[in-house]
Amino acid sequence: MNQNIISLPGASEIEAYFRNTGWTILGSGPVGRMWGLGEDRVAVPFGLEDDLAEGLLKRIAAVECRPKDRVLRAIKFRLYDVAYFRAVNDGQIVDAIPINDASRIITDAKNMLRASATTARRERAEIAGNYAKAGDDVIRDTLMGHTERGSFIIPVMVPIAEPGDPDVHQPQLGDDLDAPPFYQTPPEPFERRVVRTFAQSLQALSEVVVAAAVEPTTTQVHELVYRGVSREFCSALSNILRQRSVAEVETRVEWGSAIQPPGRIPESILIPSESSELIDLTARKLQHDRRNIPRTLSGPIVQFRCDNDDYGVVSVSTVYRGRQTEVDVRLSISAYEEAWTWHRAGRAVVVQGTVARGPRRKSEIANPTRFHPLDEMTLPDVEGHTA
Repeated sequence: MNQNIISLPGASEIEAYFRNTGWTILGSGPVGRMWGLGEDRVAVPFGLEDDLAEGLLKRIAAVECRPKDRVLRAIKFRLYDVAYFRAVNDGQIVDAIPINDASRIITDAKNMLRASATTARRERAEIAGNYAKAGDDVIRDTLMGHTERGSFIIPVMVPIAEPGDPDVHQPQLGDDLDAPPFYQTPPEPFERRVVRTFAQSLQALSEVVVAAAVEPTTTQVHELVYRGVSREFCSALSNILRQRSVAEVETRVEWGSAIQPPGRIPESILIPSESSELIDLTARKLQHDRRNIPRTLSGPIVQFRCDNDDYGVVSVSTVYRGRQTEVDVRLSISAYEEAWTWHRAGRAVVVQGTVARGPRRKSEIANPTRFHPLDEMTLPDVEGHTA
């Protein structure tokens, strides 16, 4: 969004942003509070007027070494994940777009997000009208921001819940620590899971279908499903790419600053219109492949527990049997320590194995057959041959 259509933040918004991004309170007085990040200091007055807010934004931007408009959006949209759909056609879309094309793009952008909101609950090759109610509830609360000039850009704003206060007894993510004996962070909100699934689906299609420019194998189609791709998602994307005003579609996600962003998802993903036939072909393969796809669980790691030198246990925030939950995964010490590095980078994981009742009366996978970051899938180039 352009800065001139976003109102300037108040003191409470700035301080809420500070609490989620590593700033700390250094002191408080009758007219305001002093905040610090490293060696830098910023004073936030309680009665923050617009002229002071403008200068304060510049100061925060200088401390964080990024553009002022990005800081403004991070503060104002702290509790929103915003996906920007950008339709481009060699500079022809500047001030206007055919209304039929605009209507189609908005409808199919919503259809893509709706498909992701269902596959975020459980991966499916084809939804076939059985959309998840919890996913549709997220879509109902999703907003569309003002379009931007220069291309046809639609900001789709998904609200996320206010995170709970951090546990002061636990080390914070990002601390320079070895894998601790016990560590816990809040679970991933379902709304964030929806947008993460949407972004990972686009990333998977870009890497597996668009970049390769060949028909995906059956095994590759299964890997796409693990990352949230469905027939409905592909069909909606293809519909956008076939609009006569569209030469390519770029999608960019700005993650709400209240929650750590997922790791290893490109900030911007571009799909050219000439890929529409391949994406259509992928949709047909998703529809007609009736073989059972092994059940997997995915999500961020939210807890580490290591009681001895033989193994460690991590908890994955996921959806299992239709509800948001945490599933324990028992790992060797070497795998446990590697999982800590993935967690610190914000990378979600995929796990496969038999789910049983563990000793702490939690669902547990004691011997996972698969456990690695969700962004590192094994994708064969040719049927039966792994790259």
